[in-house]
Amino acid sequence: MGKEASGYLSYTEKLWKGEAFTYTDYRKYGMPHQHNGHPLYARPLMSGKIQLAGTETAPYFGGYLDGAVHSGLSAASKVLKQVNSFDA
Repeated sequence: MGKEASGYLSYTEKLWKGEAFTYTDYRKYGMPHQHNGHPLYARPLMSGKIQLAGTETAPYFGGYLDGAVHSGLSAASKVLKQVNSFDA
């Protein structure tokens, strides 16, 4: 992530339950993050021209910040590999 990443100014976590438009009270208990990280979500689109990244696409730690970081690094690696193949 580079030297700049170690000098971040702040970090904020958000409890989405407190947001009116992103939360609804469920009628029954749902296991947290049970639908995150499905391989289908990580498939590239438009013949590899679009790479999706985010916590929902992560094969590890889906639903968590760690999963989002892993997914972002993976997508960036795929894009760089494609870009470098054009230069060859």
